[in-house]
Amino acid sequence: MIDSFSRYTELAPIPDKSAQTVARAFLSHVICRHGAPEQLMCDNGTEFTNQVLKGLCKLLNIDLVHILPYRPQANGLVERLNRTILNVLRTSINTQDNEWDLWIPITQAAINSTFHSSLGDIPNYVVYGDDQRLPYELLQQRPSPVYREDYAKIVIARKQEAYRIAREHLRVERDRIIAQHHRATDKIAEGVLVFHRVTDKSSLMPKLAPDFEGPLRVLKVRHNKALCQNLTTCSQTWYHFDTLKLASTHYEDEYNRQRSLTSLTPTDIAPDSTPATSMTLSSPESDALSLPQTPSS
Repeated sequence: MIDSFSRYTELAPIPDKSAQTVARAFLSHVICRHGAPEQLMCDNGTEFTNQVLKGLCKLLNIDLVHILPYRPQANGLVERLNRTILNVLRTSINTQDNEWDLWIPITQAAINSTFHSSLGDIPNYVVYGDDQRLPYELLQQRPSPVYREDYAKIVIARKQEAYRIAREHLRVERDRIIAQHHRATDKIAEGVLVFHRVTDKSSLMPKLAPDFEGPLRVLKVRHNKALCQNLTTCSQTWYHFDTLKLASTHYEDEYNRQRSLTSLTPTDIAPDSTPATSMTLSSPESDALSLPQTPSS
């Protein structure tokens, strides 16, 4: 679990992914320590789409949001955090060690006390307004802090400055991502033909299954997703831009031409019109081969 603003991380080892276990971990590690968040973003796993978590969020007035299916990039903070956790655990424990859960608190402390480039600061400092004391500092002569009467005001001023820097860095990072995204998706508009990347290759030969399906007609565009209609089944589905691929201009022109030809009715053809091509059946005699005669001596 990670806070989208401060990048502060809470890790909770759990024995299973049941609805009760996940809801209990969210309650004890996030709500009881930091309070109820305004919004909770999850993927579409069964541990997050159950009535237990929905009831907890409704009780505490938390907006529960689920990302698009097969779209882990929509929750990129969590995906990158998972990779970081695995990298830390791989370098810290033995492959034969089954007590990996004992390393979770140390891993959390290491992540929260590391400088975050997109944040421009350390998550622990942004949350608490002070640097975390780490074991290696015991070997250094660090001056003891002086707790004066205005210590609370000092901490508040530190946090306000940390928030200002964090907001500025996050704004710059967000603008960079948006600009990069718009360059790739500006051409997807209503009415164009697209193909959709196949994510579920459950066929007998998934290696040989096509990577894209379609064509699809874009009906609506909303932010970073599009409502597309399958031209074969007429079904309509929302897809993220990153899973769509524009059909080539030649393909769309050929498709529109074929569609216009198939939509013609007998009344659209003039009675005196002559077919473009004709075929005449000849008699068997005319089809016989004429061999040259051998000259007589």
